[in-house]
Amino acid sequence: MTKLYIHIGTHKTGSTAIQTALGKKSGELKKEGIIYIPKPSAFKTLKKSRKLNHEVINTCSEYLISKINTHKIGTNIPKTLVISYEGLSGDQYIGYSNSGVVCQSLKNIIESLGVELDVYIVVYLRSQDDFIESLYTQKIHEGGSETFENFLNRFNEKSFNWKLLLDSFSKTFGEDKVIVKRYHKNYLDNGIINNFGKIIDSDTLLEYEGENIRNSGYNRDALEIARLVNPALDDEKKKKLRHLLQKSNAKQPFEKYSYFSKKGRISFLSQYEDSNSAVARDYFENSSELLFPPKTLESKDEYTYENLTIERLAIALMKVNLIEEKKPLIIRILFKIENSILNFISRFPKLKKFIYKIIK
Repeated sequence: MTKLYIHIGTHKTGSTAIQTALGKKSGELKKEGIIYIPKPSAFKTLKKSRKLNHEVINTCSEYLISKINTHKIGTNIPKTLVISYEGLSGDQYIGYSNSGVVCQSLKNIIESLGVELDVYIVVYLRSQDDFIESLYTQKIHEGGSETFENFLNRFNEKSFNWKLLLDSFSKTFGEDKVIVKRYHKNYLDNGIINNFGKIIDSDTLLEYEGENIRNSGYNRDALEIARLVNPALDDEKKKKLRHLLQKSNAKQPFEKYSYFSKKGRISFLSQYEDSNSAVARDYFENSSELLFPPKTLESKDEYTYENLTIERLAIALMKVNLIEEKKPLIIRILFKIENSILNFISRFPKLKKFIYKIIK
């Protein structure tokens, strides 16, 4: 029977790296009898579903059927199919409270394919404090401006409760069909792609090189600059700012900083102690082990950000300016000419109005 592995994320657990590797190595994977099926665009709607949407379910079914038929050899389906989309765990910005709806929708999609499949759900989990800090950073990258405290207050104790999320899929697909892994360096000796390769039994992914695929982040000062100025920018300027800050003030690999105070982190994690222990007990062989390595107030590698000072702001802006200076001379000259013209026009409102009428 054909195996179908559905990698559902969660978010912020290396999904981009997995999907990039699956896409780049699709030819080699096919030789192993493994077919990677890229997500249909309708999955984005499914991710945000609050109730069963049969139109979306039918659209996804038709897409998957067409992809499966494309890879048939005669009447035979390849031995392994793989789908990867972190949105199949639900909407992260509502704490995955709709995971049950997404799960049932996924079940309906699979049942409508008309193909007998041995289905496995693959999910990676991250410690909730690290998860929400990374999620907040992404929100600022996307143009957000709220403080971390306000962002945190959106969620309640049921948000990011991994036990609730896993149980939704276990009840629907069977507990023995849900493969749970921890997204933490202690449990990913050879990296996320190698780990995923073991799950789907792929030598190609076990031998894969080039895993350093990550979404570019800001350092902490740059992120605070973006948070403060985002409300004053339109979407195009937000994109330009993001590009400049990523180029000039990128977060370095393994660079750490915290939005939580040390006591705040311990307090936040305390609400997940019981549910995380239940996940360790129900989904991992060693039930006595904690789900994630413990966090302590004495952690030496945690950096709590204080405030954006004038000195830090000056350094960050200097780095941006240096990136701008690296542009080819002709581009810098054109920019200066453009700025000069705009400054001149701005001094004559009637001329400005006349020119705008012409170029519209």
